[in-house]
Order: sequence, then structure tokens, then C-alpha cells
Amino acid sequence: MLEAEVKIPVQRNPLDGYVEPEVRVVKPRHFEENWVLDFEDERLRRSASLLRIRRVGERGTITFKGPPQAHPSLKVREEVETEVAHPMRALAIFERLGLKPIYRYQKYRTEYRVQLPSGATLPVMFDETPMGNFLELEGDEGSVREFLRRFRLEGKPLLRASYPTLYAEFCRVRGRPFGDMLFQETE
Repeated sequence: MLEAEVKIPVQRNPLDGYVEPEVRVVKPRHFEENWVLDFEDERLRRSASLLRIRRVGERGTITFKGPPQAHPSLKVREEVETEVAHPMRALAIFERLGLKPIYRYQKYRTEYRVQLPSGATLPVMFDETPMGNFLELEGDEGSVREFLRRFRLEGKPLLRASYPTLYAEFCRVRGRPFGDMLFQETE
């Protein structure tokens, strides 16, 4: 399965105040903790692939993302994902198989389904991270462009980088050492 996505840095949530049917909350604001895993030889990183375990409450998901494919404005890559009842046990299993956590990041996420004037439906996530807020849009280029016009976000940068890559740049610009992207105190 291919995933096409883009991140947009925002100060505030542009979907606040909109109601159904145009904007529907699919999953209210929740805390997510993520671990990116790799082998000692970093073969996943070197192949531009990613293996991630995400925990939300007591449940979670395991996600594999393949190398990005060529696309002018979106990050397009294979994504295989499944839910797990015990994400910390899954993490322990992967560690026994030789994978280790190489990066950990946290965020608060609100998930939406946005009905566009064209009739297309676009999954939109509002992420609050320790380095700022982002919208993550998942869909084809036409739907993304329509969303940007509808919510007056044209001209905003469309970021294809992952959160670890964005955080590395955030740290570099501020002269901070790169490390895990964690909130100082969990709300």
C-alpha cells in the first residue's frame, strides 16, 4: 500500500471551529509515543526505510515504511501497518531479533476527515510536537492543493521530511545537540 503525505508547519490548528460534515474529528487529541528501530549496521536508515512502534495508551501500531518514491511535492512510499495490543512487548520482541530503538519522539495528535468542495475526502492530522505544530495531510496532490486553497494555507512550506529529520534541523539551527524529541513534562 502506498502512502502519500506532506507536513505543513502551522502556529495554530486551522480546523478549530469547523463542524461536520466539512470537518469531522475521527480521533480526538491524544498522546503518542514513537520508537524508530534499526539494526546495528543501520541498514534500514541506509535504505531510507523505517520501522516504527507507536504507543497510544496501552495499544499501538507497528509500521514499516519503504524508501520514498520520486514525486515533485509529496512524500510517497510503501507503508505496511498493523495494530498491536501490547506495543512494549512488540518492542521487546524486536530487540530480541537484533533491532534497537535509535530514536524516540512524542506528539499530541488530533485526527480529522475533511470533506472538500470537490467531494474528495482527505485525512488530516494536527500534530503538536516539542518543536512546534504541524498539519499532516494524506492524499493525492489535487486533494492536498484543494485543502490548501480551502483553508488559506497556500504559500506555506510543504515538508516531505520525517519528524526525526525535521527535529535534527531544528536542533542544528538552535545550536542544540540532536537527541530524542520529547516533551519536558507530559501534560
